[in-house]
Amino acid sequence: MRMTVASFAVWIACGALRLARPAALEHDEARYALSARARLAGEHRWAYVPVGMDAVAIAPFAAGACR
Repeated sequence: MRMTVASFAVWIACGALRLARPAALEHDEARYALSARARLAGEHRWAYVPVGMDAVAIAPFAAGACR
């Protein structure tokens, strides 16, 4: 029981640290963000980025959460 409580506490602490200090985008996430930004501008940046990933990545841009 103590191990379960301790692991849950560590999980909560890691989540809090992630919210307090978010990490920069990795190379894949940055590629999807650049592709979504280009798609909103009426361009298509990369042929190998699936259209579905553009659709998922466009949502934060459309909501105004990204520049």
